[in-house]
Amino acid sequence: MRKVRMLIGVSGERHDGRRWPPAGGEIDVPDWEADDLILGQNAMEAGAAAEPEPEPEPDPGPEPVAEIPPGTLAEPWPEQGTGVAAEAGLTAEPVVVAADPPAEPEAVQPAVAPPPSAPKQAWIDYAVQAHAADPAEAGAMTKADLMSRYGGRL
Repeated sequence: MRKVRMLIGVSGERHDGRRWPPAGGEIDVPDWEADDLILGQNAMEAGAAAEPEPEPEPDPGPEPVAEIPPGTLAEPWPEQGTGVAAEAGLTAEPVVVAADPPAEPEAVQPAVAPPPSAPKQAWIDYAVQAHAADPAEAGAMTKADLMSRYGGRL
């Protein structure tokens, strides 16, 4: 027998009819049960110190930004019409990008009739989508009528 300290509260009774102690309470249990409780993180050995939670590291905050004195630049700006871009014949003119052509509608795949074992709603959906049936009219029909009219069954 080993003594364990419960880490959580368990409702109900144990296998031997005794009630479980509340969280923090101690109980003597067989070795096999102590092992199960400890592995399941429901209990710990009585007398063992709980493992302390690791302290979270403090947030260092934002990284410091190097201060540049007002009115100064790290590098001077090149003059308009100079540099590598100008040598390559590139200009700073705005470029107008044509809009994408309208997408062609996807080809509608012919719907396949549901199997006879499918629910009535599947047959209603098939009649409405594949045969442009009126939803109210299709809903009022029996499954056998739907299968006969739209599925070539019966």
